[in-house]
Amino acid sequence: MLISATTLAADEKSIAITIDDLPLDDNTASIADKERYTLAILESLKRHGVVATAFVNEDKLLVKGEIDRHVALLERWLDAGMQLGNHNFGHLGLWQTALPSYQDAVVRGDTITRW
Repeated sequence: MLISATTLAADEKSIAITIDDLPLDDNTASIADKERYTLAILESLKRHGVVATAFVNEDKLLVKGEIDRHVALLERWLDAGMQLGNHNFGHLGLWQTALPSYQDAVVRGDTITRW
């Protein structure tokens, strides 16, 4: 649930926590590393009572022999009470991409995440 700033009392503060580019990857991480990173982050978020929205780049899921494990990582986020969002297929930049191409990337990036 999103709360607008105008509905909060003057002494209340709210912050949105977002994590970009799931599955977590430093471009050299193995699937085992990604699993460890994911568990560590989720444990930390839970320990601090934080609910976050993580944005998925579905093209990163499509690694030969690792697709099921990547999808399982997304399921861990959901099982931990987090939300997932679509960060588009290919991580295209809005300002550098023609609108039809960007729209296609959004649609392609929602296949697994929506499911």
